[in-house]
Amino acid sequence: MPQPLLPVGELISSGWDRFLADGKRNLELSVRFLLSSVVIFGSAFLSQNMPLTGQLFVNVTAILVAAVINVHTMVTLTDFILRRDADPSKPNEPSLEIGRKLFWPFALVAVLQALAVLGGLALFVIPGIYLSVLFSYSILMLIEEDRRGLNALASSADLIKGHWWGVFGRSLVSGVMVGLLISVSTLILLIVVGLFIGMDKIFNFATYATADTSVANPLADGIQALINGIVSSIFIPLAIIYQVKIFHSLKKSRNS
Repeated sequence: MPQPLLPVGELISSGWDRFLADGKRNLELSVRFLLSSVVIFGSAFLSQNMPLTGQLFVNVTAILVAAVINVHTMVTLTDFILRRDADPSKPNEPSLEIGRKLFWPFALVAVLQALAVLGGLALFVIPGIYLSVLFSYSILMLIEEDRRGLNALASSADLIKGHWWGVFGRSLVSGVMVGLLISVSTLILLIVVGLFIGMDKIFNFATYATADTSVANPLADGIQALINGIVSSIFIPLAIIYQVKIFHSLKKSRNS
């Protein structure tokens, strides 16, 4: 019979403690999410007066470059957090090589996971939610146990067997916490920027960012990308830490 998972309170507190303890080293890696946002911002700003074909080429190139940066950063950061959580007393350093080694396997597993969840959502919302939880540790299976392709998805599903509701609840609580931190931080950043460029412009920017409009505003898109990059650099490590703690708790429950 599967053993109980890490209690929610302990998950939140221990994850937060790890986030603070490793904040500097995590930020040294995650700051590259901001770099990818700068690439997007630069392309939007430079291409705004170009012909449509020029804009398309520059922006697509920037998106590809940003995607490469983000995937490499995500693999490297997740690997580091996995090793730190497995043995906090052991001195560990980030491995840039793992980011290169697992770049394409990571991309493949991410695509397979997305397709599976989208397939579930196409049938109905509930199957999509069920599959999103079932396959949520496919990437961690790839990085920590070198399970690749469909094997990573199957291994994640097997790990969660008997713990679906426990994983769902813990993921929901930690996700809401990270989401609130991101929302508050984004609001603070908007207010700070507004103090320099005017709150009226920030209001117009916020209106544009939430509106359903076909009129592009490269500068607004760029500012939004920069703010997202700053917030992501700070809080993506926390989201990964919570995911890793649930993952290792699942593994312990299987081995006990």
